[in-house]
Amino acid sequence: MECAAAATRHRKLLGFVGRPRRGGPGTFGSLRRVIPRLRLRSLTPSGSATWPETAKGYPSLFRGRQPYRKLVVLIDNHLLVDPPHLERSRRAQLAGLLAHPLVEFYRHADAGPPVGAFRASEGSQVAPGWVTLGEDGDNPSLVYEHGEGVRYTGIMGNGVSFAARDVTTSSYRDGGWEQAIASRRADARAVGATEAIHADVFVTDRPYVFEALGGRTNGVTCLTPEAALPLLGLYLRAQGAYAVYGTGPLGPALVRWNRGLLYWVGARQALPAGWRWFSACVQHADGGGDERVLYLGGSVLQRIERALRARDVVHIALNQPQNNDTADEALAAFDEAALLLMGAVDASASVAHAALKIPKPPKRAGWHAPDWIKEVQNLRPSLAAVVAPGTAAEAALTVLRQMRNTIHGEAMTAIGTRGTGMSRAETHMSMPGVDQATLLAATGASGGDASWGITAQPQGIRAEMDVLLERLLHEVIEALNLLMEETPVESLAHVTLAPDQSKPPNDGADSVWSAANRLAVAWQLGLEGRAEQP
Repeated sequence: MECAAAATRHRKLLGFVGRPRRGGPGTFGSLRRVIPRLRLRSLTPSGSATWPETAKGYPSLFRGRQPYRKLVVLIDNHLLVDPPHLERSRRAQLAGLLAHPLVEFYRHADAGPPVGAFRASEGSQVAPGWVTLGEDGDNPSLVYEHGEGVRYTGIMGNGVSFAARDVTTSSYRDGGWEQAIASRRADARAVGATEAIHADVFVTDRPYVFEALGGRTNGVTCLTPEAALPLLGLYLRAQGAYAVYGTGPLGPALVRWNRGLLYWVGARQALPAGWRWFSACVQHADGGGDERVLYLGGSVLQRIERALRARDVVHIALNQPQNNDTADEALAAFDEAALLLMGAVDASASVAHAALKIPKPPKRAGWHAPDWIKEVQNLRPSLAAVVAPGTAAEAALTVLRQMRNTIHGEAMTAIGTRGTGMSRAETHMSMPGVDQATLLAATGASGGDASWGITAQPQGIRAEMDVLLERLLHEVIEALNLLMEETPVESLAHVTLAPDQSKPPNDGADSVWSAANRLAVAWQLGLEGRAEQP
């Protein structure tokens, strides 16, 4: 934690005292989205959305009301951690957030609700919070309690019978022929029930769902608990609801935060190397050193926080029916995120310039500047090695520069793929202003173009915005952590770091900086790697 004498200065600069953590796997799977993309319905279910009740008090004229309907989730009951405070895991955090009032969730089990489940009345089929299927047929009826009433519906179509006949998949083959048929039918019934209640998300670990059924649903996104959590977090943040299931003053609870706090904890959790690094910047300025170093260090953390917010805007825009407006929102937010990430990288070089006491103008500092890197190599070879040719950091910063440099030339443009009727199915991004050879060399040396969401075509490079941004964000954050670790900030004047200044604050279980809260935020934001370490 930063020294006490500098706490006031730090709060004025950045809002709160915090710490970093990094998030970034070294490799990404092909077209991997850390925050999943929803499958949007081709037809809108009947019924109308209603405005939530106005908050107490007289609202500000330009403060909008929550614009979205509730997220509807069906979850396989065996995946629900109950009560969630008994363990620290993604599944426990998911269970806690499912209790948020903006979420409507139901449980499901192949055998139906357990005998001890609360019933609406004696002998009733209805178990509040459960979806109960009827007879074991291909088109069973189902019943569930919704709001103030009970709804009866059923599974339509031939999905269950098709699953019984499907011999093209590998799921359940080891259990015998009859058992495989029964398991596939059960999986299809569960997906059918999710569609019947017009749920948005089905949380499950059923192998046949992911092998065969998930890509055929109408408006249902099938996710594991681990993948569902960042999507649920994104939805709540889009609603203006910033909540963490953690420990509050009265014990385990769904704790409501504000926007700045959640993203700030996320940014500091993403950059674990920043505790030591920024503590030195603060201590240096507090002792009478160059205050510019303090502001540069704070700028790195602040820009990562804002990049996380811009990233959310991209995901929110791409999770809506696509049109010119959503495409423009996503493109503008992508531009902003690239500029912020590049600004964070450049500011980290300026801090290194000061720490190494390079006797030349700081404006020459830059991890991409050959002459400056030679100076770094002479003074701190291990720091220069982080961005040496062939490293993951060098590839990531090359891709980032290509994105940032489009601000000086041809802008990135949206390309809509055809959907049904007049609608777009998806929005992709064309990048006419990048140096294609340089970009493809960097992505090819770091997992391949597909892992970055990039496709080289005769007309130019096309990218899936969310995939590219996810890879870029995680790789740049990883590079920043490595650069911070190797920057000798202890050489700054007036710096004498104590061991606790290289770690997060330890203010107790109910602190926003508790290990449980920091992990919960990292999981919600889809940060990976070091960010998952308490």
